[in-house]
Amino acid sequence: MGSLLAGAVRGVGAGGLAGLLAGAGLALAAGTALTPHGLPLPAGLALVALAFCAFQLTTVLADARLQAAVRGPSRATVTSLAGAATELTTVAVYATYGFLAPQTSHGTTFALFATPYVLTALAMRKRRRGSHHYGPCRHDRRDDTTPD
Repeated sequence: MGSLLAGAVRGVGAGGLAGLLAGAGLALAAGTALTPHGLPLPAGLALVALAFCAFQLTTVLADARLQAAVRGPSRATVTSLAGAATELTTVAVYATYGFLAPQTSHGTTFALFATPYVLTALAMRKRRRGSHHYGPCRHDRRDDTTPD
């Protein structure tokens, strides 16, 4: 679902992307940590679903910005390395979940996993003060004749 929204919000600036990421992290934390403490289960599931929708959206937007920002013959290598890093991070998350889940509740573990999203968003907001937009400027756009 999140990837379907990417076209509609592709022009969002770094601040919007940071806000989306922070909101997703907070929704994940709230949906998982608060459900055992009084938040109705359907509301918790809705928050988790909203978080994963926003995570997918930010992933698509970040991938598109990376594609647009890298020029020349290194483009394929850079995007392949970014994909490999994403896959390795996913494996590390699964391993960490396997380690933490027996020691804590699933909700607590998920809430802990929301922390890096919120911290990344805060770092993006802090960095944003020096620039207005990640990705190419309008005059940097390539035409169809530019080789990859």
